[in-house]
Amino acid sequence: MKMKKLLKIAIISFTPTLLVAASCGTNQTTESQQKALYSNQINALEAALSPAELNKYQSILNKAKVEKEATKQDVILNEIYRQNSQIKELVQQLTKEFYRGIGDKFLTNSNFGTEQIEIPKNLITTEHTLKLTFSTPQSYALNGKTQEQVRKEAEKQINDLLKNSNNKLTVKIQFYGAENFNASYDNLVKKEADMAFLPTGFLWDKKNDIINAGFQIKLQTLARQFRGDIKFDFKNPINGKYSDGSWNDDLTKIARNVNEVFYGEPRSEWNNDYHWNGSIYQDVYNRDNLVPYNRGSIILIGTEAQRAAIKKAWNQRDWDTFLSYGIVTGDSNSGAKYILQNSLLKKHFKEKFRDLKTYQIDVNSKHHNNITTGSIKGVHQAQYLNKHIFFDNIPSWAWTPYKADGRDTYFINKDLRPNQNLEVLTVTEALPYFVGVFGKEVDPNVISVISKVMMKLSKEHKDIGAITNGFFGYFEIKDVESEFWNIAKEVLDR
Repeated sequence: MKMKKLLKIAIISFTPTLLVAASCGTNQTTESQQKALYSNQINALEAALSPAELNKYQSILNKAKVEKEATKQDVILNEIYRQNSQIKELVQQLTKEFYRGIGDKFLTNSNFGTEQIEIPKNLITTEHTLKLTFSTPQSYALNGKTQEQVRKEAEKQINDLLKNSNNKLTVKIQFYGAENFNASYDNLVKKEADMAFLPTGFLWDKKNDIINAGFQIKLQTLARQFRGDIKFDFKNPINGKYSDGSWNDDLTKIARNVNEVFYGEPRSEWNNDYHWNGSIYQDVYNRDNLVPYNRGSIILIGTEAQRAAIKKAWNQRDWDTFLSYGIVTGDSNSGAKYILQNSLLKKHFKEKFRDLKTYQIDVNSKHHNNITTGSIKGVHQAQYLNKHIFFDNIPSWAWTPYKADGRDTYFINKDLRPNQNLEVLTVTEALPYFVGVFGKEVDPNVISVISKVMMKLSKEHKDIGAITNGFFGYFEIKDVESEFWNIAKEVLDR
């Protein structure tokens, strides 16, 4: 086997069906993209095989090269692996090493296919400055740099591409506090910013204001799919959505998968075992898959008996008992920490459930004190010790570095919470991830150019959105009604 030569191949997998290129955030590929991917697979095999092996399998490889139907190509190439377990093991090892960093600069190509991003040239002929806003990078994501250094580098990368494409557009980047969506939105309103990335739940809450202001929703961001997720397709919503909340519900299946990943390695060993890269635990994700959505979760923290009682109340749709165990929610404008859970509770508990805000506002309700605004990060704080149900992103521990000495959010302190453990009860339905919102006055040509620039930088792993907001790709929204508002309505407004 020519191991050194094989390691130079950027992206291969031991079965072609595992190697798919995403188009607009889905795992569906065009015929030309599929053909290119299988060609890469064949080239990789040819590079891996010794001369004798190459001679032995040449007829199979030749047959695969001329086969046009992808499923038949799959069967043909799998015949090699059935005959040769060593080559299968070698390719599996390469895949394992690749996802730990070898060839990382090629990773985005597997997400977006083989198409190249072309930046329109000479489209903007008059001098123009565009002000972009991003969340402030967390200190652990800066890799030793200051926020100002990161901001300036990001500006330079964007402006260099704009200059090289002969577009007279200059970008200025502003940082705002993590999840400070109101500040970003207010700056759009006051025209102190031309574009901001905002979450769908936040925008849904302000839909009428956004439409009246003439804001333009034009850029859909993509996130890495977390391990254990069941893929959801907004255009063909069959899998990965709520059915009845039972054991066989896709959302509870995902929750069980996530629990397996969470407890797959001791939290104290995650930095090594799940490969912390300064921003995220890489192995908590399916790093070859990008999706245009995120999910929230309902997390239980309690003793085995407490968690069993909460699950029983869930299964029996006993809202009063469920709520009696205390809920900690995120802010009411948070999609993944409030809005999605609220929507899920409505679907599950039906007429027994009123809107969460109703319980929080009604001071005379017996449940008024059972719902608190806060964060799972406060799980060990005194005011939350009697709360056992937390709303959170999923999987928020993927970007939260482990802290020793009992200070870790997800490593339950047994002195403060005796015999208690963490368990994901269910995840929520999928909601479109952050979108790029442009001001009313921003010219369509400007939007087109900056969108292409950001897409190109993302493919090259140079995009500032990766370390500020967890964006790993983008695609352009052509029809905001069908591609955004209608999808949000389907999830949030039943």
